[in-house]
Amino acid sequence: MEGFTTGGCITSCKFMNTVLMRLNTEPYDQILSGAKTIELRLYDEKRRELAVGDMLIFEKRDHDEQIAAQIIALHRASSFYELLQVVDPIACGWKVGESVDPAIMEKYYSPLDITKYGVLGIEVQVLSR
Repeated sequence: MEGFTTGGCITSCKFMNTVLMRLNTEPYDQILSGAKTIELRLYDEKRRELAVGDMLIFEKRDHDEQIAAQIIALHRASSFYELLQVVDPIACGWKVGESVDPAIMEKYYSPLDITKYGVLGIEVQVLSR
């Protein structure tokens, strides 16, 4: 399939979709400020449809605020531990000096689902704030 590389990073694609993603306040604010450029998700059926060039609309949960962004790279891995070995944890929302613990993602996704689907780092460039 076009757009996939053996290294797990997808860097090109032909088609463009627009996808809505809801975020909690802290990650939303980090993306808005530019501190976070990679959103971590399960690589389930919904995320398998994403491609470089797609537009994401990040919506703050329980608020009427949105950010438009474009996917510039997709980073696939079998686990969040593996993913955080190849992408910058700061770009994923960890703060400088903060201990990076991939297990924190288990409050969002079960270990069984992580094993079943794998994970995805969605690297974005904010287009409008």
